[in-house]
Amino acid sequence: MPHITLKFAPEMWQAIYEGRKCCTTRSEVKGKIGDTFVIGGRDYRIVDVQPNWLGEIRDTLFHQEGFDSPEAFEAFWTSLHRGEFTPLEIYHTHWFARIEQGADAQ
Repeated sequence: MPHITLKFAPEMWQAIYEGRKCCTTRSEVKGKIGDTFVIGGRDYRIVDVQPNWLGEIRDTLFHQEGFDSPEAFEAFWTSLHRGEFTPLEIYHTHWFARIEQGADAQ
């Protein structure tokens, strides 16, 4: 299982750490199922990667992305993407889960 690097804004680190964020959406596939990454000293594994329209992500996955509302998701997205939000464009949602310490030990 390859170890990858995923960059997150500081407020997203907090949402991940608190368990409020279990997926991240990117313009291209950044990892495969089974790939691992570290956030704040904790290990995480990608458990699925799905293509979705950005508008669908905003409307149905905003909680899993770590936001309280679709509007909050869209506002954060536009702050990172030069003010652009393209609801009918396909993006890749990477689902992840924390790897509990000792879970991979045999």
